[in-house]
Amino acid sequence: MAITFEVAKAIYREAIDPRVGDGEGAAWWDAVASEMKDVVAARTLNEAAGIMHGGITTGTVSPTP
Repeated sequence: MAITFEVAKAIYREAIDPRVGDGEGAAWWDAVASEMKDVVAARTLNEAAGIMHGGITTGTVSPTP
């Protein structure tokens, strides 16, 4: 599943933080989009939750920019 930066931004802003701007940079948005793709591809809710928790606790993706 391809998630563009624009789609990732829209999902993130709707679900997490509407104040996030475009200034976060391509690398940050790439990490967000990559994690979203992994969550969507997860086979179970527990697997999806683990992916989301891992991204937040490792600093790959932050709940705030």
